[in-house]
Amino acid sequence: MKCKICDYVGKGRAFASHLQAAHKMTSKEYTIEHIYNGIQPGCEVCGGETRYVAFTFKSVCKEHAKEAMRKGGIKGGKAQAWNKGLTKETDERIKLQAESMEGEKNHFFGKKHTVQTISKLSNIKRLTREQFWERCAIRKDVTVLTSYNDYVEHNQKMEVVCELCGHVFQSSLHNMQTISQLCPECRDNSVSLETRQKISKKRRFSEEEYSKKCDLQDEFEVLTPYKDYLNQFQKLDVKCQLCGDLTMRTLQQMLHGTFCHKCNPRSLEERELADFVSSMGMEVINNTTDLISPYEIDIYVPERHIAIEYNGLYWHSEKQKPNVYHKNKTDMCAAKDTQLLHFFSDEWLQKPEIVKSMIRHRLGKSKNRIHARSCDVRLIDKKDEREFFDKSHISGYIPSKICFALVKGEEIVMALSVREPLHRQKYGDNLEIARFATKPDAYIPGGFSKLFKRAKEYAVMYGKSGIMTYADLRFGTGHVYENYGFRLVGQTVLDYWYTDHYRRFGRGRCKARDGYTERQIAANEGLCRIYGCGSNIYILNL
Repeated sequence: MKCKICDYVGKGRAFASHLQAAHKMTSKEYTIEHIYNGIQPGCEVCGGETRYVAFTFKSVCKEHAKEAMRKGGIKGGKAQAWNKGLTKETDERIKLQAESMEGEKNHFFGKKHTVQTISKLSNIKRLTREQFWERCAIRKDVTVLTSYNDYVEHNQKMEVVCELCGHVFQSSLHNMQTISQLCPECRDNSVSLETRQKISKKRRFSEEEYSKKCDLQDEFEVLTPYKDYLNQFQKLDVKCQLCGDLTMRTLQQMLHGTFCHKCNPRSLEERELADFVSSMGMEVINNTTDLISPYEIDIYVPERHIAIEYNGLYWHSEKQKPNVYHKNKTDMCAAKDTQLLHFFSDEWLQKPEIVKSMIRHRLGKSKNRIHARSCDVRLIDKKDEREFFDKSHISGYIPSKICFALVKGEEIVMALSVREPLHRQKYGDNLEIARFATKPDAYIPGGFSKLFKRAKEYAVMYGKSGIMTYADLRFGTGHVYENYGFRLVGQTVLDYWYTDHYRRFGRGRCKARDGYTERQIAANEGLCRIYGCGSNIYILNL
């Protein structure tokens, strides 16, 4: 583009920068004055103001843009009805678009393109089996979980697992060739570390400020000297002023208020949970040793034979409790015909509505009853699936192959997702139920049966010999699956996470690397394990 004021020639942003620097004009002002002769064009329909884009103005205003799009043709831009299997013979928008592009060489809308044609075009990019596995083997940091039978084309999203952190996510072969750090969790962690290092330099207190902040601590005596202090995120050695217990806290945690775990074994949150259960009008016994003496149960509802444990991340970590502690208490309660529910403190703090919904359901106090016959079964996309499970499932979303949902009106009230089993060598001929959840505070009799019927049809369609699932023993035995023909085939080993006593992290965070064992990496980061109860494994043969 040649400037009409001087002899400068340029394009795009360079031309706009020239206008600003040499003539003190914006590109919009230049366009009105020198391209449209000082008159800003208006909407062809109503004469109103239109949007300025790249040295020109739109022909219609925002109010009439949707109407133009509905009509199609030149004003409406490219009609997108072809992706629904329509052609210019069956759709008016494609017909207008085809006529507007008459004579252009090889133009798309002048041809009879259908879904089948597009499918044939995509097969051009489909690799052979040998090419597929050759491309998969290029990356050593990830392993592709999707089989060649489920592979369709080059840009398809496939399930892969990170060999560094164990995170399962979706990526395409194209991304595997072009993106250096593929795993989003590793990428986020590295960015987070870099960002925290930058922030730490700005937020490091002076020696005088550091001493003043330490002196303000009534609960703890700070033992870390200033010469070893780096930033607010660093864990400092501290000693409780009352009991003398040695532990670690960040300066930021102490400034926001934190308590000694040994002096305050019963947290405020545990009392809040107990008060919530009591508010439902049922007899509740707190901190009883009568059920499985000498062990104590935090909350017991004898009417429903339900017990609830609030597991603080400090007192229930491996530093304070043996690995099998939670599992043993679960088994002892089961021997007394009582179901024991375990909730970690971070679950109550971060997902209180889900925890409350689970407790209400076990106690028969769910607020909303929805009949499955009034709902439709639909397939939902990944965005809706992630949003629903993050709001409804205690463990949140996990990648899957497909997700079936019960929808009432336009609201998702229940969902069931399935995937290829992670342990393919052992369970590869089965389909695995990845997640199942109900909208919080909703009870939907017949809902699981309706969704499970679709899951079975899907498994049969893809030649699977059965369907498998895991039942987390922290929340139940999963015996309800037996009503649908499943059989119990075994139990997993005890599951575990890593904790800094405030949060839990997946075991992949401390995966062995660079010559260090998992335990050594955890110790270097000030983390220790906290154990669950394992899971029952159920399989249904089709």
